[in-house]
Amino acid sequence: MEPPPLRAEIKEAQGRGGGAARLSTASRATRMVFAEIVGTLSFLHPQADDDISDRLHYYYTTTFLLLTAVLISIKMFGGRPIECWLPAEYKSSWEDYTEMYCWARNTYFASFENENLPEVQDRGATMVSYYQWVPFFLVVVAFMFYAPCLLWRILYDKSGIRLNDIMNFANDKSNVQPVSRRANVNGLALHLSSVFKHRFRFGETSHPYHHRIFKFLNLRFYEAYLTFLYLGIKLLFLINVLTQMILLSRFLQTNSQGFYGYGILWDLVTGQGWSESPNFPVVTYCDMEIRILGNIQRHTVQCVLVINIFTEKIFLLLWLWYTLLAIISFGSIMSWIFSSLPFEQRRR
Repeated sequence: MEPPPLRAEIKEAQGRGGGAARLSTASRATRMVFAEIVGTLSFLHPQADDDISDRLHYYYTTTFLLLTAVLISIKMFGGRPIECWLPAEYKSSWEDYTEMYCWARNTYFASFENENLPEVQDRGATMVSYYQWVPFFLVVVAFMFYAPCLLWRILYDKSGIRLNDIMNFANDKSNVQPVSRRANVNGLALHLSSVFKHRFRFGETSHPYHHRIFKFLNLRFYEAYLTFLYLGIKLLFLINVLTQMILLSRFLQTNSQGFYGYGILWDLVTGQGWSESPNFPVVTYCDMEIRILGNIQRHTVQCVLVINIFTEKIFLLLWLWYTLLAIISFGSIMSWIFSSLPFEQRRR
C-alpha cells in the first residue's frame, strides 16, 4: 500500500536532507490545509433571501475573519511567532526553550523612551497576554457577524413562508420559457394564497389562529411579520458592526489618538508616521527564573513579537472595513424603510 502523497513528499524531502525541499513541502502542505479549510466554509454560501448589504456582513466579512484566523494560527503554531535575543552566556540549546517559555508565559511592554525597565512588581500592568487568543477572538467575531443571518433564516422559516424557495423560483432561468414561467407563477400563487389565509392585521382579535393568552405567539401570523423581521435583522447587523468598531477603538487606541482608526489615518495623511500601539508592541521583554545548582536566577530577555506586525495591520484593515460596512448598512436600512412605507406616504 503506497503512502499518501503528502507523507511521501515529506519522507523524500527528509531523505535528501535539503532545507529548500522541506520548505517547499511545508508550503504545499500549508496550501493543502488552507484549501481544505476553505472547502469547509461552504455553509456560508449566500442565498436569494437577502440583499448585498447583508451578504457583506454574514458572507464576505465572516469568510475574511475565519481565513485570517487560520493564517494567524498557521503563523503561531507552524512558524516562529516570537524571537528572543539571548545573552552570550546562554547555550544554543536554550534558545528554543526560552522562546517557548516567553510565548506561553506572556511578555511585557516597556517603551524605549524610558532608560530603565519597570520595577518587577509593576511589570504586570504592561503584560501583553492576548496574542495567543487572537485566532479564537476572530472566530467569535465571525460568528457574531453570521448570527443575524442565522436568526433571520430560522425565524422566517417558522412563519410558513418559504422565502428562499420563492426567490429561487422567481429567479429561475427557465422563466424565459412561457410554459415554465406560467407553471412557476401558478405554484408561487398557490403557496402565497395558502399562507395568507392564516394572516391577520395588527390589532385583529377575531381570527381563529389568534392566541389570547400567549400573544407573542401571534407575531409570525401578522401580515407585516416578514417586513418588520427583516428590518430588525438589518438593525442587528448595524448594531453588531458599530459594537465591533467601538471595541476595536477602545482596544487599539494610543494616548495620542482619541479614536483609533481616525487617528491612524490622520497621522498617515499629515506625515506623522505610524504610532505604535502598546496593545500590539513589536519589542517586548520576558522574565525567566532558572534553577542552577539549587539557586534561582532571574534573567530578562528582549523579544520580538513577529506576529504583532501582521496582527495590528489586520485589525486596522478590519476597522476601516467596519466603517464602510456601517455606512452601507445604514443606507440599506433607510432604503428598505422607505420601500416598506405605504404608497401614499412615499408620494409625500
